[in-house]
Amino acid sequence: MSSPTRNRSDGLVEMDATPQQIFDLTFASTVYTVEGALIALCSFPIVIVVVLFPSLRAQKEYVIYAALSFANGLYGLAYLTSGVYKLALQAKGDGNFSLIKHFRTNLQEGKEDKRSMEWLPRALAKNENLRHLDIDTYCESRCYLGDITNVENGPLVLSRLESLKIRMTDRANYRKDWLSSFEKILLAMSNHAILKISMQFCKDIKRVLQMYVNLSHRTGRRISLRLFFWKDDADTIAWFDRALHQLSSVKEFRGLKMIPCGEWTRLLFGNANLMVKAIHGSMGR
Repeated sequence: MSSPTRNRSDGLVEMDATPQQIFDLTFASTVYTVEGALIALCSFPIVIVVVLFPSLRAQKEYVIYAALSFANGLYGLAYLTSGVYKLALQAKGDGNFSLIKHFRTNLQEGKEDKRSMEWLPRALAKNENLRHLDIDTYCESRCYLGDITNVENGPLVLSRLESLKIRMTDRANYRKDWLSSFEKILLAMSNHAILKISMQFCKDIKRVLQMYVNLSHRTGRRISLRLFFWKDDADTIAWFDRALHQLSSVKEFRGLKMIPCGEWTRLLFGNANLMVKAIHGSMGR
């Protein structure tokens, strides 16, 4: 009986397999690999010997034998490559749903009035190996990220993650409880996990920086924030640097420390651990 499958956002198909099915698939692929290697190793030397010795080539029986051996060798190569390819897919995470460690989805897909977060935890709950979740929201406002903590298996999926990456834009008219949804998500994640935010078209840099410093402080979770600006807007990086240094002068953030880390700047304040970076260009989808 075949396993149920589901379509992945990158066009590949995943199998929702049990541990026993995973073992059976791995065992079968290993048998294919070993069997193909043995057939090829036993067949091609015969072809080489007949080709190299004129006395053998002069006897039609050996020529027929060499031709049959060559055909068997091709079958062996087919078995070998098939087995190796399947093992590679399973090791990479593209051959079986239960082995996938990184999943990306776009919340804008589907009919606008029927988008929700319910399908995501349900689809990923059985995948105990999932460690990195990548969500594209962009201008989407109807699909509420906070719902992921309110549905069955949502907190379970979040608790397993090492990183949650969210791509969004500052142009959207998000719900008023959008910030509280991030807080719920962070509290559901483990202490060693990190929330990665990529924001495009950021209009109020100071407000955004204050918001994420407070969010990291309240939850005690690590956040990395990348702000994307238009390439032809030369002043935005200067605005970013100015807003960054003005934070320490705000009464609410007295004692805030800024530590340069290459292109990033680490902001430490109370429980907050926020990494920020400004980039010219657009974030890839």
